[in-house]
Amino acid sequence: MNSHQATRTTAVGPRQHLLIVTLMLGTLLPTTDALGQKMRFFPIRTAPLGSPPGTIGSPVTPVFNSELGCWEAQVEAGVEVHLEVQPFGWGDAPGSPTLGAVQATVNSAGYSNGLGGDLVPKGWPESPQDGVFYTRIKCTGNGDWCGSPFDATCGGGANGTCERNPDWVMPPCADDLPCNATPTLDYVWASAAQNDCNVDDGEIKTLGGWILDVPPDAEGTYVIAFDPDPNNSFMISGQGLPIPGLVFTSACITIEQADFNRYLKFGKGAPDVVAYRLEMVSSPYFPDATVSGWVGVPDANDIAGLEPDPVMRTWDEDTVFITGCGITPAATFELHPMIVGGTFLPPITLQTTPQPVDKFWGDIVGIFNGVYWTVAQGVVNVDDVFATIRSFQQADGAPEIPRTDVHPREPNRVVNFNDALFVNFAFQGKTYPFGCPDDPCQDNIANPCP
Repeated sequence: MNSHQATRTTAVGPRQHLLIVTLMLGTLLPTTDALGQKMRFFPIRTAPLGSPPGTIGSPVTPVFNSELGCWEAQVEAGVEVHLEVQPFGWGDAPGSPTLGAVQATVNSAGYSNGLGGDLVPKGWPESPQDGVFYTRIKCTGNGDWCGSPFDATCGGGANGTCERNPDWVMPPCADDLPCNATPTLDYVWASAAQNDCNVDDGEIKTLGGWILDVPPDAEGTYVIAFDPDPNNSFMISGQGLPIPGLVFTSACITIEQADFNRYLKFGKGAPDVVAYRLEMVSSPYFPDATVSGWVGVPDANDIAGLEPDPVMRTWDEDTVFITGCGITPAATFELHPMIVGGTFLPPITLQTTPQPVDKFWGDIVGIFNGVYWTVAQGVVNVDDVFATIRSFQQADGAPEIPRTDVHPREPNRVVNFNDALFVNFAFQGKTYPFGCPDDPCQDNIANPCP
């Protein structure tokens, strides 16, 4: 996808300061002083791919990636990510100006990273073809404008009421806060206010937001950045003067790779009542084996095994983990949804952690960034052993059970010393210890392999 520098778009309406903004673009005007003015992209929620408009989704906690200079959210492929544009800090200095206008333009080059499928902006009610949502929406109950697209009381039309969100950057000064799109997907938020409005109260505000679909073939890290051209992304004081020194911070969307040696993970996306049949497609350790079965009812930790018969049910879990003796490292599987009546929908491809470049198996994590363990990085080292120990200890920031439960042949859904021991065996270069070449579920202690 080619990058395109979008032309400046301002809010509509007879607002006097917009004439000053236009003048500013053609005439060099003196600037005012302000400290710490910033504008950032910030991931806030995810929802299943294809969710209907108004879906609130699940909150995410982005972590600042100092190497890339962005707020990073790690998500799985096949979801939609909700992001916000958040300006703040324009009034840090005593006597600094009110905020008269602010505009943020997205550089669409970040939708493509050359590795996986492109991210795709998703439409919102009131701008379905634009692929972005307004900074205000209508409540489906009575048609009034809402203060937030994530207002739970109006997301499904419940009682049809909503209130202005104090986090919006311009309440209650502006009534017209449109998002405008260019044909090249460089999106623009434009906000306007009267000159006597909106002195900075030191809080982070919301200018607008949009939704990016992360397709199933997405891979790697995508950097969503502002267009820093002062004609396209800027803050203007209530006196119509540019607020200088604006700092822009990007968002990074990193797609979680297959992170589980002995588990598979999938999110719901099929019709409500469905059964899932799992089949192994390929495995370097068990090339002649057949692994198949129906996903069973998940336990309290959303972990399911394989059953011989279909399990038709409504899958209320956002995410389901599958484990069993046939779920082995470096293997590819297909998950076949079957709806009532026996019709199969297109399969979903699932994978366990790929074979690391330096060992046979056992790649559990990447590095600990101070908050969480990053995705498996293709090598096996002491970090993998240490992360498993931390999971055994249930320490803060420890990896979840599906990442570190590798023992025994039928994973027992807990992490203990044996799991750390077997990851250490992998670190030492030992091959995958369970099963036989034609059957990963064979107990090779009771019945030695031929």
